[in-house]
Amino acid sequence: MSDAANPLDPFIKRREKNLAYFRDHFKDIYSLFKDYKLQNLQVNILTENDEVNLIREGRHIYEPGAKEYAGNEVETFRKAYREGKKVCSFSPPYHGHYAFPRFGQLAVNELLKESPIRKENFRFYGLEDFYPLIVFLGCGLGYHIEKMVSEHKASLINNDKLEAE
Repeated sequence: MSDAANPLDPFIKRREKNLAYFRDHFKDIYSLFKDYKLQNLQVNILTENDEVNLIREGRHIYEPGAKEYAGNEVETFRKAYREGKKVCSFSPPYHGHYAFPRFGQLAVNELLKESPIRKENFRFYGLEDFYPLIVFLGCGLGYHIEKMVSEHKASLINNDKLEAE
């Protein structure tokens, strides 16, 4: 079998490209994953439909495959968190939250007194036309990120270095 016919090549190249990005921009992440080997999992490359899956205890983790699974998750995420929707996250601190009689806490409390945001009027944060932060969890091939940046407005750190395949 020649190297060009090896069905693993695209996945090996994708992993190398992802690792190079982390090596250049997030050295701690790179050091954790550069030599990482799967434990208790097997990779299943489905060449007939250009899919990949992970198998644990004889069962596929991603149905019908990691790429399609990631695409479905991105669409579910986009329906739940689209422009104009409210993000129910942590409430901000309000005037009176910092009442310990110390200089720092009293100074923060004075700043909060000037804030127009009160417990009575805070309705969480509305999404604008971008996401300030998204954490993707998947099989490690970047399918979630690829789907998100190819179909929706996104800003990446040094996005000239990260290209959709």
